[in-house]
Formats: sequence, structure tokens, C-alpha cells
Amino acid sequence: MREHQGLQIGLILSLLLTVGLLVSTVLCATWYSGAAEELAKKSASLRETQQSNGDLENLLLRLKYMAGDETEAEGNIASLRSNGKGGEHDVVENLEKTFDTQMQLFGNANATGAKNFPKLVAHLEGQVTNLKKSLFESQAREKQLVTDKTNLESALKAEIATAQAGQKQASDDLKEQRANFNTDLADYEKKATLFQEQAVEAGQKMTALVQAHNEVILEKDQQITGLQSRNSSLQKKLDELGGKPGLIIQPDAQISWVNERTKTVWLNVGRADGLQRQMLFNVYDQSVNSFIANEKKAVIEVTKILDDHSAEARIINLTSSTQPIMVGDITHTPIWAPGRFLRFAIVGEVDFDNDGNSDLSTLKKIIELHNGKIDVVLHSNGEQEGAISVDTSYVLRGDVGKGSEGFSSKLMALTEAAKDQGIENLTVKRFLEKISYRGEEKATDLRTLVGDIKIN
Repeated sequence: MREHQGLQIGLILSLLLTVGLLVSTVLCATWYSGAAEELAKKSASLRETQQSNGDLENLLLRLKYMAGDETEAEGNIASLRSNGKGGEHDVVENLEKTFDTQMQLFGNANATGAKNFPKLVAHLEGQVTNLKKSLFESQAREKQLVTDKTNLESALKAEIATAQAGQKQASDDLKEQRANFNTDLADYEKKATLFQEQAVEAGQKMTALVQAHNEVILEKDQQITGLQSRNSSLQKKLDELGGKPGLIIQPDAQISWVNERTKTVWLNVGRADGLQRQMLFNVYDQSVNSFIANEKKAVIEVTKILDDHSAEARIINLTSSTQPIMVGDITHTPIWAPGRFLRFAIVGEVDFDNDGNSDLSTLKKIIELHNGKIDVVLHSNGEQEGAISVDTSYVLRGDVGKGSEGFSSKLMALTEAAKDQGIENLTVKRFLEKISYRGEEKATDLRTLVGDIKIN
């Protein structure tokens, strides 16, 4: 751009020299034309020269302004341009047009003050610097973007690799699960087949069990028929003996001495026979060979164990005023025999005084007082202590209607076992009636129905 300015200035100076040479030539020619004419011509030429010099000065100021001379104000330059002439000055005017166009295209439109080629060059250099800076920044951003792209591609490749590995693992797991499922299915089908075979076998066993059960029932029916026949025969013999129930053929003890004044008696059983204090006995006449509940003479209670085979008892209930107790009379209790222990099973809730409290411990004491043993206690909540055995003599039933589900099932099993072993069932109330228990009165009417209990 500076080279073009130098050429333009050189061109302008050449034009000025050319104009000066022409003026000199005109003056010389005029000199030779004659004095008057020369003078007139010189005057005219002088005016023209002055005009030309003014135009040249105008052009020079305008050119200097474009070259960067800021001596003249921008407003004066605009005035000079409007007063300029064409013709031989068209080059300058064309140069000014080019200058204006370039200033509009490349100049700083927002700049104040004079506008010239040096400022245009400075503005363009600033623009170039800014463009270089922008280019550098763009290149840096491009480099950063390339780096980010590379990092993103690497991360994406890693994620793709992870996803592919996960997909492969999932595929392998699916294959393994399918294989396991097929194995389990085959095993299930095998077990199902085995179960069907076992079901068929179980059905056959069930059929055999039902058949065997029917045979057992038939056998039991036959046994029942035989027992009924035997009972009929025994009942016939009983009728022959007087038609009275409660036959007992073996007394437990014998009266060896009687003191009517103190209402005491002595028995021929004692410590060695397992006799205990407070045990109750029914007294029968020595002449009878069958003991009937309503034929007893009295009820006695053991008060003292004298030795191995003797004891003292007090009369607590004399049932016959016409039949006193005599030496040789015999005694009996349904829950004791000399040298033997009767064994009991107790089931259900025991509350024989109806006060809402359990009397199980009292019942146990009564049994133990008479030298009895307790094999099993089945509580209403289903808890079971001990077990029934072939030595168990009686099952004493309390209230069995309030038990739990577990109690019901155990009661059924215990009842079936007692039935199979021929063990007699008694309610607690009936048992207490048989031993004449009267609560705190220590039993004033003991063993009222002795015929219903047998000692084996």
C-alpha cells in the first residue's frame, strides 16, 4: 500500500513539472508575440497561471490530505474537492474516488477525525492483528476440539467395549441359565415321573392298607361278638349270684382289732405293704363273698402306720347302725392293693370344685396319698408329661372340650392307645365319687361304687 502512495506522489510531481514546463513555453511564446499582445497575453496568461496555480495548490492539498497531512481540516478538504475542476485533473479526482471507495470498504466507519491512507493502513494492520489473534484463538479452539473429540472417541470406544463385554457376559449367562433350566426341567420331569410311579405305588399300598384295615375291623367285630357273648355269660353268672353289680372277690385288708369307744380299728397291713396315712377303705362283713357298694358297713381312714403289717384307722362314716364293725371284717379300696401300685393317666382341665382354678395338683396329691402313680398328664394346651404304658390302670378325664387343636389330636391318640390296651376310662368326678372324696372333709363316703374299678 505504501508503494502505491509513492507512485501516486511521483505521478503528481511529474504532472506539476509538466504543467510548469507548459507554462514556461507559453510565456516564451507570448514574449515573442509582441509587446502589447504579449502584455495582454501575459496578463491573460498570468490570470490563467494564477488560476492554474490555485488549482494546483488545491490538488496538492487534497493529495497531501490523502497522503496523511492533517494540516487542513477535514471540512476544508471537502470544500476544496467541491471547488475543483476536471480536465487535466481527472486523475486526481479518480484517485479521490478510489480513496473514498477504499475508505468505505476497509476504513474504520466509527473513527472520528481525518481519514487518510496512513490511518487506513494502521486500521488494516490492527484488523490484521485482530484477525491473526482470532485465527490463533480459533486454531487453539480447533486443537482443543480435536483433543476433546479424541477423548470422546476414546471414552466412547471404552464404553462400547464395556457394553460389548456386558452383552457377551449377558449372552453367556443366558446360555448358562438356559442350560440350567433345561437341566432342572429334565430333573423335574424325571421327578414327576418318579412321583407318578410313587403315587401309583402309594395307591396300591393304600388299597392294601384299606383291605388290611377292613380285615382288622372284621377281626375286631368278631372279638366284640365274642366279648359280648362272654359278657352275656358273665352277666348270667352274676344273676345267679344275686343279680347285683360290683362283685369283688379279693379283699385288701382285714380288721384285727376294734375299739368302739374311740371309734378306731386296726388293720393287718402296714409299711411293708405300701400302706399310707389318710388312705380310705370301705369295710364289709366278713361273711360276704361279693362286695356290693350299698352293703358296706363303714368308711375308715388310716391314721397311723404301726409296723410292717399293722396300722391304725379311724371310723369316719358308719353306714349301718345294726351292723357294727367286727374283728375279721374285710376292707377294700379301688385304687390300692397290698404291695402293688395303681397307675393313672390324667387328661384335660381338672376343676372339681368349680371355682375356675385348676385342681390338678390336688388330684395328684389324692392319688399319691393312696400310693398311686401318675404315668402321664395331658394338659388342655397340648403339653404332655410322660406317656401311657401297659401298666397304666385308669385314664381320668377332666374337661376335654376346651383344649387346643394339638390337645385334641394327642387326646385321640392317647384314647386309642388306652382302648387298645384295655385301660379303663373314668371321669375325674366319677373317680372322686368312687373314693368318697369330699374336699376338705377328707372323704366321708369313700369308694361308693367299688365294683366299677378292678385291680389287675
